[in-house]
Amino acid sequence: MITIPVNIEIKGRQIVLDLAEAKRYLENAERIVIMDCTCRVQRGNCDAPIHTCLRLNERATQALEIEELEKLNPKTQAGRIGGSVGTKKRIEMEKKAEDLDLRLLNL
Repeated sequence: MITIPVNIEIKGRQIVLDLAEAKRYLENAERIVIMDCTCRVQRGNCDAPIHTCLRLNERATQALEIEELEKLNPKTQAGRIGGSVGTKKRIEMEKKAEDLDLRLLNL
């Protein structure tokens, strides 16, 4: 492999938090969802753990779709439906959780 210098700066969107700041984010979050890392799953070439992606607040609500309920292990995990989820979708998710014998924390 050959590296060709191009003298341009590429700004990343990732940030690294120190432990105190990360703790503050988690303590102040109204909702937290942990899910599979999309990058690792899509690329499929990473030996690192996959179930590592945290979503907070509104992003957590968006992440907890019906399909996500199917990924939870009812023996060791529980789901939580976000407050912004509409009535129709909430009913669908409650039915799916019941079918999966999955406990929802906010019923």
